[in-house]
Amino acid sequence: MSRAVIRSWSGRPSSPSVLRVLLAFGSARDAVWAFREVLRLDPGMDPARQLLVVALKRRNPLYRAVSRLPAGLGSRRILALLPLIPPLIAAFVVIAVAHWTI
Repeated sequence: MSRAVIRSWSGRPSSPSVLRVLLAFGSARDAVWAFREVLRLDPGMDPARQLLVVALKRRNPLYRAVSRLPAGLGSRRILALLPLIPPLIAAFVVIAVAHWTI
């Protein structure tokens, strides 16, 4: 849907609000494509560059889950714990393999 809108758009958007709507209601993959296309046409559009970073972050499922949390829920604490996830997964894998070999 968004690719068709961008292809049919003949002029440069006067404000980044159209791009924000695309990011809010479209898929992150289509939004990334649209922001790259806008930056290809106008490399100096800073709001599109900033929103491209947001769209790239929203493609990550873990980022989407954390960003949906309310701000008062201690999301900064959860973000601080994110580096601990890979070692925990590795420990669970080692425990699982150890149980299979016994």
